[in-house]
Amino acid sequence: MIGICPECKFDWDSPIESLQSSLRSAGQRFSSVISKASDEELRARPVQEALSNLLSRLSLEDLKRQAFGSEGDRRDVLMLARRAAHETEHHYLDAANSLQNLG
Repeated sequence: MIGICPECKFDWDSPIESLQSSLRSAGQRFSSVISKASDEELRARPVQEALSNLLSRLSLEDLKRQAFGSEGDRRDVLMLARRAAHETEHHYLDAANSLQNLG
């Protein structure tokens, strides 16, 4: 998982500030794509801003705390933040591509 995602260009080695920026701007980027869709086609979830706000309150020591990921491997909070930001990039691309195909 280390490196750059070939599909969305997400950089797994991004510093925390880049992750925060990506999460913070996700709503605006999604809005530019989904504003063309009907209410029935959309389900809004303001999770990205909440995650960005949480990250801004964590210390470097907090970011190093570890737990087990969904595949059973150990991950620190920073890696979980990177995964969340990376998923945001893919969901954005999915929404943009899906809505482009509708119209």
